[in-house]
Amino acid sequence: MLENLRNLREKHNLTQKELAQKLNMAVTTYGSYEFGKSEPSVQTLLRLSKLYKISIDAIVGNDFKYNSQQLECLEYISQLNQSNLIQAIFYIKTLLLYQQQRM
Repeated sequence: MLENLRNLREKHNLTQKELAQKLNMAVTTYGSYEFGKSEPSVQTLLRLSKLYKISIDAIVGNDFKYNSQQLECLEYISQLNQSNLIQAIFYIKTLLLYQQQRM
């Protein structure tokens, strides 16, 4: 993932400082992702995905391709704050458990 982050940034002709500003974070925070000192949160990966117009899987190096419904869901998820994201995940888990019990 580290190489992917740097390559994507350079492909879009951005400096670490410019990208950090677009992501509303300190340049040292973003730099720590490229240098492997820390990993970006899901929220940060969603922001990068939206910025670069690619899937999170492409950012982290997976080859999986999303369909249009999945991309639409990711767009909605990227707009949630932390509290609502946790509630949404809980709701999805509850739906999956209910679905499994009905099978």
